[in-house]
Amino acid sequence: MDRMAGAAELSHRTVDRFVQDVLAAELDRYDAAFPLPAPAQDVQQALDANPAAAEFFATISRTNHAAILNRIDEAKRPATRARRIEQAIAMLLEGRTPYRD
Repeated sequence: MDRMAGAAELSHRTVDRFVQDVLAAELDRYDAAFPLPAPAQDVQQALDANPAAAEFFATISRTNHAAILNRIDEAKRPATRARRIEQAIAMLLEGRTPYRD
């Protein structure tokens, strides 16, 4: 009986590994087909000036990435845009994002 249980466990681990590999490959294909948009020059300058914020920004989900950039891009006045960039950098420095992942 132990031999059957061992074979079943091996089978489950093999299937789990296969599924993880397939999902990873599909996510890589998706990321290649739909790359994240690059931040606008002023946003990139703010990220460059705050390496900790830039480092965290590079790790956030696609949803949060888009939410941050869209909020900044939707500003109609330059002052509003500048304020939103400052707010985004502050949020990233605190390790926060618009949406929980």
